[in-house]
Amino acid sequence: VDFPMASERIRELMPLVLREVTATETLRRKLFQANFLTTTTGDAVVSLLYHRQLDDAWLADADAMRTRLGIDVIGRARKQKLTLDKDFVVERVRVDGFRDLVSYKQLEGSFTQPNAGIAAQMLAWARSAAVSDDPNVDVSSTSTSTRDFLELYCGNGHFTIALAPLFRKCLATEISKTSVSAAQNNMRENGIEHCVIARLSAEELCDALDGGREYTR
Repeated sequence: VDFPMASERIRELMPLVLREVTATETLRRKLFQANFLTTTTGDAVVSLLYHRQLDDAWLADADAMRTRLGIDVIGRARKQKLTLDKDFVVERVRVDGFRDLVSYKQLEGSFTQPNAGIAAQMLAWARSAAVSDDPNVDVSSTSTSTRDFLELYCGNGHFTIALAPLFRKCLATEISKTSVSAAQNNMRENGIEHCVIARLSAEELCDALDGGREYTR
């Protein structure tokens, strides 16, 4: 079992997880898919998807596998989600212009940037593009910009956190409650205090900006 384009941690875990579920009937029975979410620091969540409801026996065997492999495990079935021990990983990315690593809580089942190396390059490019026409901003210093920043569908705040320091104020929108919660957590962890997140669709945002309905989300 190998997947050369995956991270080293995923490539390490794939045969280990396969061995575990193959050897354990409660983990193997009606299992149809396994999802992996990892970070460059070794944090890992493995989700096991089933065509049956999961019980206490599954919990016991999944917890034993979790301990042996040093991972977090999630069991999913129809209208069921069992989490051992957590359903997220924390990635840390070196972004141009930041003295410290930027920390991102990435939730299982939600959209994330899976390649930390490419993500860092994307963020560096976005930051340079954001200041290319503003002589008052230096990517390596605190922003003195008089401009504000609006971001639609910000997800877990991946770009928001990198770009917000370059602007006076920031408004970010997202429709997923779990992504909004993750973005708020990530802003706190990275000291972003001048950004507000609103749970709005693009249509609702346009309505609000046009002076239509008032939204409290």
